[in-house]
Amino acid sequence: MIKFIKKFLYSSYIKKSIISLLSFPIIYLAAIINFIFKQRINPLSNIFGEILIIGSGPSLSRLNQDIINNHDFIIFLNSAFQTKKIFDFSKKKVFLMIWDNFRLQDSILKNEESKNLIKDMHLIINPINFYKLDVYIKAIIRFSCKKTILFPYPRFYLPWRNPSKQLLKSFITSELPKKKHLLKPHVNIFGCIFILPRTIALCAFYLVLTSRNKLNLITFVGCDFKGQEASTLIKKQFSSTSLNNVKIILWFNVLKKIANKRQIKVQRIL
Repeated sequence: MIKFIKKFLYSSYIKKSIISLLSFPIIYLAAIINFIFKQRINPLSNIFGEILIIGSGPSLSRLNQDIINNHDFIIFLNSAFQTKKIFDFSKKKVFLMIWDNFRLQDSILKNEESKNLIKDMHLIINPINFYKLDVYIKAIIRFSCKKTILFPYPRFYLPWRNPSKQLLKSFITSELPKKKHLLKPHVNIFGCIFILPRTIALCAFYLVLTSRNKLNLITFVGCDFKGQEASTLIKKQFSSTSLNNVKIILWFNVLKKIANKRQIKVQRIL
């Protein structure tokens, strides 16, 4: 039985690795093309003032029109864009950031109502793996809205280092940032960005800090970091995944310190 499990784990790792190796040159060819034809590859490089980041956690129920009106730019995370059916965002510059290929494929690509909701947004696709290339290609083709794909820095993962995680890994995976990278958040000239673990809220926080304009406030709502069910404001089928709250808070606090050094106020509405 143990031999069978090991064989299964390794075969899954090998399968994902083969797909990743085939996808890797295609992804970075797209990055080079992106660099050639787009002068500004970071869609958040020009944001300023007050930024509102909206997740799909339980605290999303505390969102109201006054909070929205008091911010200059809105960033939806994954399925939180459904709040557009409830509140007025027409006077705001709105972004939608997605890194989860499951939500991208099942919640948006297959849902015509969702496509209509995001048509006026700037879609930021931030994939966390290299073996779901087909999902991201479908998004590029099918969405009529503005689109930007930010690519993860690659890391080469050997299976014997941590066998228990092989189902979630492939030979090419995403590189986590080191402290020196956090101190100077950036998107490189080809659209590559470091992927922060466990929740897209951290990646959005990092990406916002890449702006070199004057930021006064970054507000998080619906970002509870507790792995609970999604807010009742959006469809039941969308829910947060199981998260390690302690580790997320540690990463969050590091980014918060960086923001505070730039005299940016950071708050979470819980």
